[in-house]
Amino acid sequence: MSSHHIVKDDQEPALLILSVNESNIDTIHNLLEWSPIVITNTATLEQLVSMDIKVDWVLINPEEEEEVHQIMQYQIPYHIRKKENTDIGEALLWLKEKNHQALNIVDDTLTKELKSELLHQELIKTVVIYSQNKRIYRSKTSPFDKWMKSHQQFSFDIEVETENLKFDADNQSYSVINDGTVTIKAEAPFYIYETLRV
Repeated sequence: MSSHHIVKDDQEPALLILSVNESNIDTIHNLLEWSPIVITNTATLEQLVSMDIKVDWVLINPEEEEEVHQIMQYQIPYHIRKKENTDIGEALLWLKEKNHQALNIVDDTLTKELKSELLHQELIKTVVIYSQNKRIYRSKTSPFDKWMKSHQQFSFDIEVETENLKFDADNQSYSVINDGTVTIKAEAPFYIYETLRV
C-alpha cells in the first residue's frame, strides 16, 4: 500500500484527480506524499483504484451509483456525491461545505471555461492546477511577489510587467534571472504558469 493510506490530513490541500497519464503520474505520486483527501470522478476512478491509490470522495452522476459502490468495495471508507455541476464546481462546493481551504487539481484536459471558473471562484482560498507539465496558480492581487530560484520558467496568458524575470522569445516564456524575489504585475486575478522540471 502507498504511504498516503496512513493518515489523511484535512489541513493539507485536497487532491482532485481528473486525468491520469504517463505525463502526470509522477506529479500525482508527489502530491499523494502529503496524504491528501483524494477526490475523483467515475471516468478516472477505476484507473486510480487499479493503481492502489486510496480514493476518499467520488463525484458521480446518479445512474453511476451502483457501479461506483462495486468499484469502491475495498476502498472503505469513502463518500460519494451526486453532481449537479461540473466536476470541479462540485468539488469546490463539497470542499467548502467541509471547511477545506485548499485544492490541488490534476487535469490535462482543462477547458478555457473551467480555467475561467477557477480564476474567479471564491469558495476555496487556494487552488493549484497541474496540467500539461505546468503548475498553474492564480494571483488574486497585483503585484504578486514570491521568492524563486534562478532559471525557473513561467508563462502568462495576459500582459505582465515583471522584475527579476527575462523574456525568452523563442519559448514564449519567462525565466528567473537570479535567486530571489520575483515581482509580477498584471490585472488581477491572473494565472501564473510554472513549467515543471521534466
